[in-house]
Amino acid sequence: MATKYGYPNPLHYIDSTRQLASVKFNGIAKECGEIEFGDGYITWIGSELGTLRLYREYGSQQDRISQGFSQNLGKYYFTLEF
Repeated sequence: MATKYGYPNPLHYIDSTRQLASVKFNGIAKECGEIEFGDGYITWIGSELGTLRLYREYGSQQDRISQGFSQNLGKYYFTLEF
């Protein structure tokens, strides 16, 4: 099932695809963070610097990304919508 941007839904990724996405996000962030796969999005949770590195990498896609501090989690996040 495709998402609103026409990509495969991360919620239905197989384990190897999830692992590949985790490696890519952690590589861009230059650190290991928590990865959450949701219905049409991937969220990386980690340091402020890591989220800013991801934001810079995907910054040309302003309508698909968000970055900030979660008061509920007490952590920084970066979300890429699919």
